[in-house]
Amino acid sequence: MAGGQEQRRMEQKIAATTATGKEAKQTVRKLENRIKDLAEIIKYAEQYKANKGYHTAYKKSKNPDAYFRKHESQIILYGGARRMLEQAGIPLKGLNTDKLKAEYQELTAQEQPDRDNNPSR
Repeated sequence: MAGGQEQRRMEQKIAATTATGKEAKQTVRKLENRIKDLAEIIKYAEQYKANKGYHTAYKKSKNPDAYFRKHESQIILYGGARRMLEQAGIPLKGLNTDKLKAEYQELTAQEQPDRDNNPSR
């Protein structure tokens, strides 16, 4: 009977280790997804900020058609970035790319130890 108890104990340890491994993989996946999403948000936030002046000048322009033709790319980039940020639920008022970049750095620092412990990734 002692052998049966030992086998059950080993099966329980294996099940617990397997569950811990699955939880760790899910946590890493969530972290990787957040990093990917945040990188995209940062890209759009920078695009938005870089091209906002063109949009403002376009709205105030005495000849909007000519201004649009001259700065079409920047105005379109601004509009696309604005839509993407709004869809992501990012408030445009007081948009702080430095804060987003700091969060990104923090998340990538959290991810790095996992990559060091699991080189097959």
